[in-house]
Amino acid sequence: MEQQQNWTQLLELLERPAFTVEQGRVSWANREALARLVSTGQEIHALLQTGAEEYAHLGSGSLCLSLQIADTQQGAAVRRLAEGVDLFLLDQEADLAGLKQLALAARQLREPLGNTMIAADRLFPELELTEAPGLQEQMARMNQGLFQLLRIINNMADAEQYLAGALPNRETTALGGFFGEILEKAAALGEKAGVQLIYTPPVREGMGNIDRQKVERAVYNLLSNALRFTPKGGLIRVSLTLERERAVLRVQDNGDGLHRQIQRDLFNRYRRSPAVEDGRFGLGLGLLLVRQTAALHGGCLLISEVPEGGTVAALFLQRNLPASSDLCSPLTAVDYAGCRDHGLVELSRELPAQLYEVRNIN
Repeated sequence: MEQQQNWTQLLELLERPAFTVEQGRVSWANREALARLVSTGQEIHALLQTGAEEYAHLGSGSLCLSLQIADTQQGAAVRRLAEGVDLFLLDQEADLAGLKQLALAARQLREPLGNTMIAADRLFPELELTEAPGLQEQMARMNQGLFQLLRIINNMADAEQYLAGALPNRETTALGGFFGEILEKAAALGEKAGVQLIYTPPVREGMGNIDRQKVERAVYNLLSNALRFTPKGGLIRVSLTLERERAVLRVQDNGDGLHRQIQRDLFNRYRRSPAVEDGRFGLGLGLLLVRQTAALHGGCLLISEVPEGGTVAALFLQRNLPASSDLCSPLTAVDYAGCRDHGLVELSRELPAQLYEVRNIN
């Protein structure tokens, strides 16, 4: 009882809605949660829109799912506080005005960055003929920095659409082949970084309606996290399981530290953790966008430790949602134009700088 009183006092200080669940019902809610019509005694399963099966087997992991509260879909992160007591933290309302400014700034930065990359493309081949000490290394690091900027700008420009709940552009896709192509390229890049990536495809091919661009970014995001926390010589295992109603992608590493970091990040919507510099998205949006991708596909994100060491992240996506064509990234036509290799952009923070020598990306 004393322990419960301590955590409820702390949670009451949060500016975001929070509540606890015991025996399937809301047992306590802070003022922010009560203001959103979450009442004590309410059955949690009546609110679950996605992730019900994963929540039933939560264990010691962290789960991101969607709730249906009143007439709105609400994202939530779930952690087990103690045996029989689960903490739900609801996402704060997206600051759409701020996101629009963010997207506008990204689009304004796109043109000068594009011009810089074009100039670099023309300059690098000539510089390669010189024999100045260290020049090749400096060129590679410069190119890598440009690729990181491109990734940050891409995600800044897309953030408004991700977070405003815009409909995804779902296309009918052969899922085994789609994920296989991503993992084949990622495995080659991971090998150059000194990490082995093993992919286990589904037993048989299956179709699904997914937003290919968003799902691909989500996969690269999870791989980037795994690469970051897996030591050289380590192993990342990726598997795709096609169930009747959903696809499940699992990314498991044998590193250390990722689980604790992701546990923290899952509960911070826009705030970057000071422990890890997130160069991929630059604004602490990385895992949030993976979460949003899962929600847009009727799924959830589950992250947990594995007994033998390391972390497993499981991305659940519904396969049979209707296809649509209502949303297109504002950067679709320019994301990876010319020599901008997709994998080199998405994993730019985690890969060796030598990969960004012009001979390796043309």
